[in-house]
Amino acid sequence: LALTARPLQVGDAVRAKYLADKPPPRFLQGKSSGRGYYFRGQVCGVHADGCVDVYFADGHFEARVVPQFVTRTSHSVLRRWRSSGHDLIGRRLLISVFEFDKAAHRAFGARVVAWTEDGGFFHVVHDDDDEEALTEVDIWEGIKRLEAGAC
Repeated sequence: LALTARPLQVGDAVRAKYLADKPPPRFLQGKSSGRGYYFRGQVCGVHADGCVDVYFADGHFEARVVPQFVTRTSHSVLRRWRSSGHDLIGRRLLISVFEFDKAAHRAFGARVVAWTEDGGFFHVVHDDDDEEALTEVDIWEGIKRLEAGAC
């Protein structure tokens, strides 16, 4: 059931075409990425040019999805994600991951792109285009790690 009576707004449930007008993220190049398929999601940001930020039901985030690839639907919304309205949006951080095959920690940069209204989670996009949701404690640890210049 497609609903198109009003412009898209933050919080709207949508079906959006994932990476329709963008290259696949580096971590997915050469793999099946779901690129070009429509998936359920939620609008978490609206831009003046009509593009929207979408948080997909599988946990992926895509900024600035072109309106022609987004349709409002009636599916239920899992979380209320926002891509503005919090001081941590846009902040850089350094994430440390233990790589078992190398028995060592690896550090990589990331930035905060969205948050849940309840403040429980923050969505970050890594410099290699991978994504994950972190708690606010994790975000502040990553910011401190970046400021200290260490992993």
